[in-house]
Amino acid sequence: MAQIEALSSTKLQVSGDLDFENVVQLKQQGESLLSTISGKCEIDLSKVGQAGSAALSLLLSWLRFAERRNVRLDFLHVPENLLGVAQVSELDSVLPFKS
Repeated sequence: MAQIEALSSTKLQVSGDLDFENVVQLKQQGESLLSTISGKCEIDLSKVGQAGSAALSLLLSWLRFAERRNVRLDFLHVPENLLGVAQVSELDSVLPFKS
């Protein structure tokens, strides 16, 4: 089961497999958490399992939501499979991936 939780006032963590069945729910949960953050937020992806194009869509929607609220997002510990999809889609330069 995929989920997102707050680790601190500026750090969120996503865990589980991200697929078409759960990204809509995660999008809403993430936006709810992001709405409480100001300035900067890090989203840790180290516990994400399978992730593909649905996950990319999710990250882009969170990025747009955060930008509208003037929150700077950084995605940490991006899984290799998700990074590969982002590179093929040429979105790795758009999404703020950090090591």
